[in-house]
Amino acid sequence: MRVCVYIDGANMFYAQKDLGWLFDWVKVKKLIQQKFECNSFRFYTPLKPKEEKQVAQMDRLKKWGFRVFTKTPKMIKGELKANFDVEISTDIILSLLDGWKGNIVICSGDSDFAYLIRVLKKRFNRKVYIYSTKKFLSWELKYLASECLLLENFKDKIFLKNWEKRHLTRASSGSKIRHR
Repeated sequence: MRVCVYIDGANMFYAQKDLGWLFDWVKVKKLIQQKFECNSFRFYTPLKPKEEKQVAQMDRLKKWGFRVFTKTPKMIKGELKANFDVEISTDIILSLLDGWKGNIVICSGDSDFAYLIRVLKKRFNRKVYIYSTKKFLSWELKYLASECLLLENFKDKIFLKNWEKRHLTRASSGSKIRHR
């Protein structure tokens, strides 16, 4: 089955933070490719100005075959925000209007995608598959999606092992580890 994959980077960031381990995006891509014939992988994420590590990660994602979409977060009520729900939804609808005949994978558990899924199923007769985590998967998406796959069930396949080595080395040396 042919799909396009849309990744809500902010939602996945907080899912990883909650799980306490990082995804290896090359492995996540391979995991999805084992189930589907993937036309494209689109990664949407906020990008803070002058964040060299983040820029390097976006460059790696591009090298690994992801199309990367970024925007600068805004300060809203004392918190940095950069929501991509509208961009992801619009890009999905535009791809269908441009002739895309396949189905959709969304890596996010955000309930803001519920209306989009209703439209995709009813108006465009498309199946929508969700990759998320148990804690971040909204009940609306559980109910509406064609199938929901929990990323923590694939930890052994998608865990970023190099991160664990760096994490353990820093922890044993007594340096404080900050999560962003």
